[in-house]
Amino acid sequence: MVRPWERIFEEDEEELDILIRLLIDTIRYGATRTRRPQHTRPFTGHQLVENMLDGHTERSHNIFRMEPHVFRGLATLLESRGLLRNGRTVSVLEQLAIFMTVVAHASANRVACEQFQHSSETVSRYFHAVLRAMCILSEEMIQLPTGDEPPHTLVRNTPFKDCLGAIDGTHVPVIVPREIQERYRNRHGTLSQNVMAVVSFDMQFQYICAGWEGSAADMRIMQHCLENGSFSVLEGKYYLVDSGYANTQSLLAPYRGERYHLGQFTKGQTRYHNRKEKFNHAHASFRNIVERAFGVLKRRFKILRVPSPFSVETQRDIVVACAVIHNYICKYANSDEELQQDEDDYVEEENMGVDWQDDDTGSAHDMGQLLRENISRALWQL
Repeated sequence: MVRPWERIFEEDEEELDILIRLLIDTIRYGATRTRRPQHTRPFTGHQLVENMLDGHTERSHNIFRMEPHVFRGLATLLESRGLLRNGRTVSVLEQLAIFMTVVAHASANRVACEQFQHSSETVSRYFHAVLRAMCILSEEMIQLPTGDEPPHTLVRNTPFKDCLGAIDGTHVPVIVPREIQERYRNRHGTLSQNVMAVVSFDMQFQYICAGWEGSAADMRIMQHCLENGSFSVLEGKYYLVDSGYANTQSLLAPYRGERYHLGQFTKGQTRYHNRKEKFNHAHASFRNIVERAFGVLKRRFKILRVPSPFSVETQRDIVVACAVIHNYICKYANSDEELQQDEDDYVEEENMGVDWQDDDTGSAHDMGQLLRENISRALWQL
């Protein structure tokens, strides 16, 4: 007579025998199966980069967003500063190429893997290495004026001769964890980071503050930058700002209640009704340099136009890195197609900020009012 528990043991032994046979068959199959290599292209990623740089200039510009000599110069700068070094299988040139491919085209990791014939881990590692290098280089490439610079030719012979440039904010799409999404939701209901930038009349970034929540007001970001000492304005100088900022002796805003946007001064509507309108028109014409800079930056780097699957901190740093590369290109490029295209099809960017309630009565406010009045009167006499 077979006892119940003996029957259970016999069934368990049968199942164990089946599992052992399956495991043995699996091991045998794995040992005899030929593994197919994934990256089998006959030329390496470094050879691809060299081929791009040695070919037609347009190829380098289309892929890397800069001329070959500019690309090589940037790679040399990063290496000479000790910010990047050649790896065992990935050169500095290729590291920079990987980074530029991702930020210029918002390429996914797997696309870069195929293009440069490296593993996902290798591509990710060098992308972040270049990102860190660019953020360190920002201390050299993004700098506020020292006061030794002469007035820019654009404003030298105008009542705006003491103006250093313009300031504004722009929104960059982001991906953030669900628990903090509401903080990053902007006025249009989309998720973004609010980026404040200071731009010179050469369309170069003098200062940039990235990573703020999309719901943050422009003036709140400005106040933070002023209070922590990372941003300041030279005495006797000022920047042009829109109505989202307070009007002071350092931040010159337009008059409220008057025509301001350039589209309101189109052909047939250029006659000024008063000196405030003329001031606003000149103010808008000079201030659009910052909006044009944002347009060029986003056209140059697609990653700033779409949400990217990185951490919040990395998404912030990417904005800074793109500004660094933009400044480098502006300084050393023989011709910049993005800047030329900007001249041809500039469209004023929509203001997503909130107008600053200009009810201050302090000395900074009073001096800002006086500065604006003096400039508007001088313009009215021209």
